[in-house]
Amino acid sequence: MMEHEGEYVRMFGIDPVAKQRLTPITIHRPGDVVNSGRQVMSSASPNVVNPVTNPPLYSQGPANGNGHGQRLADEVVQQVRQLVGQGYRISLEHADVRRYRSGAWQNGGVLEGHNPAAVLAALEASLASHSGQYVRLIGVDTQAKRRVLETTIQRP
Repeated sequence: MMEHEGEYVRMFGIDPVAKQRLTPITIHRPGDVVNSGRQVMSSASPNVVNPVTNPPLYSQGPANGNGHGQRLADEVVQQVRQLVGQGYRISLEHADVRRYRSGAWQNGGVLEGHNPAAVLAALEASLASHSGQYVRLIGVDTQAKRRVLETTIQRP
């Protein structure tokens, strides 16, 4: 993306069975600032991903009474609320450093709950149990059977 900073950049997948190109996703637009690679879903379209220029998604600091010494960043809280509000299923994937480098994420399970507070509580508990690992938040549209969000929210 740094090589094409003033241009649109789209990413698309290939279905090897059907030998078809999947829906492209815009991952960079002219004027976007390229930073450490963290990305979030744009509110304009579920298929548009933009780089984030805000603080880390899972930060060290006051825990607001949860005793873990960490708290969820505002971006993650807003994303979870938006996903739950739209009826999407939220799950996690995790990987240690070796698995992260090879792209071999492990399923961390579905975050159960019908309201954002329950899902956020389950998310904080899952993050605490996977401390020292990479953790990725996944939003899934169960009707269309596709992922609408994939973002790394914890790094060791």
